[in-house]
Amino acid sequence: EAKKTIGSSRRHHVWLLDLTLNRHNDGIDLLRMKNNFPYCVVLTGCRSAEDTTKAIKAGAFECYDKENLFTERINSLAQSVSNLSALSFSLRAIRPSDWECFTLLFNNFIKTPEEWADQYFKTFRSIWNFCKLNSEMTPKQFVHVFHSLQFVLLSDCLVKDKPGYDILIGLIEKRLDFYLECVDFVLKNFENVYAPLFF
Repeated sequence: EAKKTIGSSRRHHVWLLDLTLNRHNDGIDLLRMKNNFPYCVVLTGCRSAEDTTKAIKAGAFECYDKENLFTERINSLAQSVSNLSALSFSLRAIRPSDWECFTLLFNNFIKTPEEWADQYFKTFRSIWNFCKLNSEMTPKQFVHVFHSLQFVLLSDCLVKDKPGYDILIGLIEKRLDFYLECVDFVLKNFENVYAPLFF
């Protein structure tokens, strides 16, 4: 079923993939099947450093050992999935021309295009070109759309009785003002942002 899905033209914003399927190392094979698929893969089930290395080389974004997913790690996994989902959705699930440019958004919680350019050691023009090429949005639109999606996903990815809930809520509360500003921006500029995001 996984091979059929990966081989189809249907797009997915995030993969949660187990490394070992049916007692074989099929997860690696699945990753290699479509290594041109956008970066947004979170691989679970790694049991050794060797497996992790193989998975990263095959295209995994991040690896987790399921047996060691303590509260903090579960929170980290939820946040990674939410970040990648928001990013790839904003980028129309197309590989960005410069991956590091976009991962800066959630690795450093960047709030403005100017801060984005400064963190990336690039000119504002470079950021503009990346955004237009990959998302058809301006840098300001992209930052706000990304953080709006991130807020919606993060606020809904864990329920109260799940491990990591308090940690995640603490993270959201620290960033709440900016998240709400982003949501407000997107709602006010609805016609000027990448419309298919909202279909």
